[in-house]
Amino acid sequence: MITPNSLEKIVQESRDRLHLITDSLPVLIAYVDNKQRYVFCNAAYHDWFGVPVKEIQGVRMSEMFDEHSYRIMQPYIESVLEGERVDFEIQLNHRKDGPRINHTTFIPHISELNETVGFCVLFMDITDTKTAEALEEERARILARTLEKAEISNRELDQFASVCSHDLQQPLRAVKGFTDLLIKNYGSRLNEKGKMYCEQILDGTKRMQTMINSLLDYARLEAPDTFRETVNMENIVKQAIENLGPAISANKATIACQALPEIEGDEMQLTRLIQNLLDNAIKYRRDAPPEISINVKRHEKGWLFGVRDNGIGIASEYAERIFDIFGRLHSARKYPGTGIGLSVCRKIVENHGGRLWHESNREDGSTFYFILPDKHP
Repeated sequence: MITPNSLEKIVQESRDRLHLITDSLPVLIAYVDNKQRYVFCNAAYHDWFGVPVKEIQGVRMSEMFDEHSYRIMQPYIESVLEGERVDFEIQLNHRKDGPRINHTTFIPHISELNETVGFCVLFMDITDTKTAEALEEERARILARTLEKAEISNRELDQFASVCSHDLQQPLRAVKGFTDLLIKNYGSRLNEKGKMYCEQILDGTKRMQTMINSLLDYARLEAPDTFRETVNMENIVKQAIENLGPAISANKATIACQALPEIEGDEMQLTRLIQNLLDNAIKYRRDAPPEISINVKRHEKGWLFGVRDNGIGIASEYAERIFDIFGRLHSARKYPGTGIGLSVCRKIVENHGGRLWHESNREDGSTFYFILPDKHP
């Protein structure tokens, strides 16, 4: 038999269970009657507003929120009291953290007589999520702008390559042609100084044409989205050494190379990378024969290669300048070349997702380091 005391105990136990369940949730939960008065709220509600649970009971919603927030909620309150569930977002002031964005849900409580006797209020703080979404959207916008700029740059690069291939070389060919005709038809009438001027013109046009071709080669060093070709770096080094055979013999250079790994990359670009580094090591030699070593070790991003020489070294103030296009530190007469070799090396390494740098001093020569990705299984 259920007595008034046992009934009260059952009701109290039900309330305790309700509080236990709702207080364990991070969501702000409250029940409001159809007069917009609070009947119940959980601990999270109290923590948010800093008002004891018992003091919230009986308080009207218009008294719980500032005028601006309540004005925003008012049409949603009217809708839920008409029996409609509503969802919306609103900014509410946390007692400590200030303005926070909340996803809000009002769920109507409809009686057996089909009347709305109250509604459930759910507030969920989504500020961090909204901030993350905003950051992601900003990243997407930045990426889109970057891709757009890259596309524009690629078009400009294609145009530049076209100019290098045709427009810039045509005047040079004309200068060379007329100079050749001048020597052929009037060479016998020229004194030694005139002949020297003609030779300087031809030499200048030749060097200019070489520089234009080097720029064109640099512009064509494209980076594919992914490298799917397996490349044996030992074979790359062998090919580079074979290509430099005459220079190696003429300078009595020695090249020591430890066992090298296989990676994924572009064979032609990597051959050019090694060949340029070896060529530099031979070119910028001391009085003694060049001694070059190639080594490699594991790196968190793949493989760390080092090409070391016993050459003249590079002063620290020129550490970055040497990678500039035509960034020469010496005259072309003393050290022939276009001055674009190390620029090409850096671009090739960056095309492969790596990094190229160097360490050097005047006594021990230079070591060029570069990171290349590992071969994927």
